[in-house]
Amino acid sequence: MSDIALFDAIVEDLSSLKPGRDRPSRYQAREVLLHLGQAIEAHEDVTLRLSRLSEAVAPVQEAWLAALDEEINLAGAEHILGVDPRFLDHPSYDLEYTLGARQRLEWRLLALEALAVPVPPGLMKRIIAADELLAAHRASLPDKS
Repeated sequence: MSDIALFDAIVEDLSSLKPGRDRPSRYQAREVLLHLGQAIEAHEDVTLRLSRLSEAVAPVQEAWLAALDEEINLAGAEHILGVDPRFLDHPSYDLEYTLGARQRLEWRLLALEALAVPVPPGLMKRIIAADELLAAHRASLPDKS
């Protein structure tokens, strides 16, 4: 179950932003996207949350979209750089961290889809390519079962 109290607090903060004076941050965007993505993955009904969020950010919509864009670009870059083939076979490579970061990226992607906010096509292509590298790396690992 996702943390609705944190989501509610962020939506309240977002609703208090003044156009032209205040801007939503990528940190707010991150928490909103992670919350919504987890809820969607858990098959929770997020319709009311999406509506409340949309109403809260309407006065600062352009800045909100910029915060979402910054957040997905940073999260995407983390994943893309995290599966750089030069590092995958390093003895101290942290595969569990990479898998956790990829899960959090997936939550962001699910949330953006629910918000009808497109992921930049070039970024999505690079994420897919990184996923393919990660899958190939995992397939090459010895079976630990």
